[in-house]
Amino acid sequence: MTIPVTSEENTLRVFCDFDGTIALKDVGYHMLSHFSTVGNDDLAELWNSRKIGARECLKIEASRINASREDMLAFVGRFELDPSFKDFVRLASERCAPPIALSDGLDFYIDHLLQKHGLGHLERYANRAVFAGRSMTVEFPYDNGCGVCGSCKAQRIREIKRRDNITGQIVFVGDGYSDICAIAETDILFAKSDLRRYCESENIPHRPFETFADVSKSLFGE
Repeated sequence: MTIPVTSEENTLRVFCDFDGTIALKDVGYHMLSHFSTVGNDDLAELWNSRKIGARECLKIEASRINASREDMLAFVGRFELDPSFKDFVRLASERCAPPIALSDGLDFYIDHLLQKHGLGHLERYANRAVFAGRSMTVEFPYDNGCGVCGSCKAQRIREIKRRDNITGQIVFVGDGYSDICAIAETDILFAKSDLRRYCESENIPHRPFETFADVSKSLFGE
């Protein structure tokens, strides 16, 4: 559920990637690779060279799964969130509005990890995993946008800007190629890992970061 923001407070709105950003590691990649019947090294190469997008990649990864939902949740339980993210949520909630998680990953493990850390109240958008025994398919409930992403982050930001009548600056925090679409809708971009390297290669203004403590200090001075 979104907490309404008054016009006086509406100076910033923060959107965050999940895998590798809110979560310390790419949970979806590790999980889908672990339970793949044939491994996903071939897909990693295609993804890193940007020859396939998230939608196509997820469909293939799902077709290779041999695991139940319970198996997968037991596996992802070992992954941790950025220790400074919870404090960042507090600061953002006090200063502007709670951050919104935008992911091209899967809903069930994101919800599980957010709830585990007391952050299940955060608004989030992700692709939907559908289980049948030990098989899984992926649905794309937020499939409007670029057509390459499963849930295009630029389109989500545009929709939320219209919905909430946001007039202030848009902040995006991310780490990978699935965040590239969000750049066009972002006023203040925080980037690390692949996203940072992409921004550097394309001369895109950004603020490097390693943890949400860096983002908090840059945005809120603490």
